[in-house]
Amino acid sequence: MMSKFEDISGFPGVIGAIDGTHISITPPGENEADYVNRKSFHSIILQAVCCHDRLFIDINCGWPGRVNDARVFRNSKVCQCQAQLCGPNHLVGDGAYPVSSYLMKPYRERQNMTAAEKIFNKTLCSARAVIEHAFGVLKGRFRRLQHINMVDIEYIVKTVVATCVSVSYTHLTLPTICSV
Repeated sequence: MMSKFEDISGFPGVIGAIDGTHISITPPGENEADYVNRKSFHSIILQAVCCHDRLFIDINCGWPGRVNDARVFRNSKVCQCQAQLCGPNHLVGDGAYPVSSYLMKPYRERQNMTAAEKIFNKTLCSARAVIEHAFGVLKGRFRRLQHINMVDIEYIVKTVVATCVSVSYTHLTLPTICSV
C-alpha cells in the first residue's frame, strides 16, 4: 500500500488518507442546533480513511455537524489505535487534523513559506487527494447522500455506513464482474 501511495504522490510511508465530509440531513427533532455546521446547514459527519485506490478501510459516522474534524478524530478508533496500526508509517490529512508521528498534515499556508515546505504541501496534497475522490465516488454513486430526508439519526448513520460498505464491496468485486 505504501509503495502505491508513493507511486501516485511521491510521498513516502503513507498507509491511508483521512478526511471528513458533511452529509446534509433534515433537522432532527432533538438537539437540532448541534447538527448545524459551520456552513449553516444541518449535517452529520462521516470521517473515513481510504487506501491508495479509494477503498474505505475505516469509517466513523454520526457526529453532529457542528463538531470539528479534530474532535471526531480524537474520539475515533483510528486515533486510539494509531501507534499499533501505523507503526513507523503514517496517515495523511488536511489542516484540520492534529499533527503527530503517525498523522501528517500540510504546513499552514503563509507568505514566507520555504521552497521545501511548499513541495511538502504539494506532495502531501496529492497523497491526500484519494480521500476526496473516494467521497466524490460515494456521493456520486449514492446521490441520496446529497441530502438525507430522514429524522432518526441512528437510521441515517446506518444508511451512510451501508453506502460506504456498498461502495467498498463493489470496488473489491468490480474486476470479477467486468471479466464475466
